[in-house]
Amino acid sequence: MTWKDILKEDRQKALDEFAKKIERTIEKILNYHVSDESDYNNETRDKLKTVLNSAFNFNRIHVDYIPEDGYYIDISEGEEGGEMEGDYITYKFDRDGRFERIKGHSIL
Repeated sequence: MTWKDILKEDRQKALDEFAKKIERTIEKILNYHVSDESDYNNETRDKLKTVLNSAFNFNRIHVDYIPEDGYYIDISEGEEGGEMEGDYITYKFDRDGRFERIKGHSIL
């Protein structure tokens, strides 16, 4: 195992621990603001982005709305030119109200 492998493994563990700490709050916010089918729209997406960024003081949380899927929430370590950079986590909140982590990637 190389030193890069060890660092990558350590960063992934740290990312996983961070995700566990914030997931419950994110899910509560989503459930509060998305209560029925009429809440799946671009206006709610914008509200969710504001509320989530305010809740964590990140300004690195992006919320996308895909009409056939629901909401995707991306939290990144940083951004440059509108693109995520560094470590990131992606969650999905589907149209049935199911919340799940679909990605969490440590970049070295």
